[in-house]
Amino acid sequence: MLWKIFQKKKWVIALLFVGLLGLAVAFNQSQNVSVEQVLIDRGMDSTVLSEQLSKKVVGGLLDSSIDYPARISVAQAESQSSQRGIVASAGTRHLFYSFDLLSRYEVINDSISGQPILVAFCATCETAVIASRVLGGASVYFEATDALWDGALVLESRGGGSRFWASASGKELVVDEALSKDLTFLPFDISTLGEFSLQYPEGLVVE
Repeated sequence: MLWKIFQKKKWVIALLFVGLLGLAVAFNQSQNVSVEQVLIDRGMDSTVLSEQLSKKVVGGLLDSSIDYPARISVAQAESQSSQRGIVASAGTRHLFYSFDLLSRYEVINDSISGQPILVAFCATCETAVIASRVLGGASVYFEATDALWDGALVLESRGGGSRFWASASGKELVVDEALSKDLTFLPFDISTLGEFSLQYPEGLVVE
């Protein structure tokens, strides 16, 4: 009698284990959707997306992202004074990101005055943005995808889960927009390195 009860319990435990395993797999898959799935859910035509991805891969940049690149003084970069770029400022700190650097890295995960920032450049639409990397109280690292949304680069969060943002608008690409956490853009200036060095002699040049 006891043996029969034990056998029945083993079957119940086995069924529960299989059920929990199935739920875990389903949850993991739901947390790792592709950018293609997200854009199609948002209404993009699959044929247009395929053509777009193939063009982006063929003509894409070699490096999609870099974290905390090196910095040098304006005096050390004096020979590059004619270069144009964007200037990020926070308090007394000023950083210069040349368009030459941005043409090699679509996404730069950096910080200024202790504030995590994202610098993104879309070579296709020739648009640069600077945004806070803090979302929901947590610091997020970004990477570039091979996709475009509204003609601009689509960004992806690095690490667990798959989340995507349109770089031009800062909108998180989710079907239910009420659940989105959009990027907060930060102001920046466009300048030559020579102008930057005159205005901010203590500024730093990001390499």
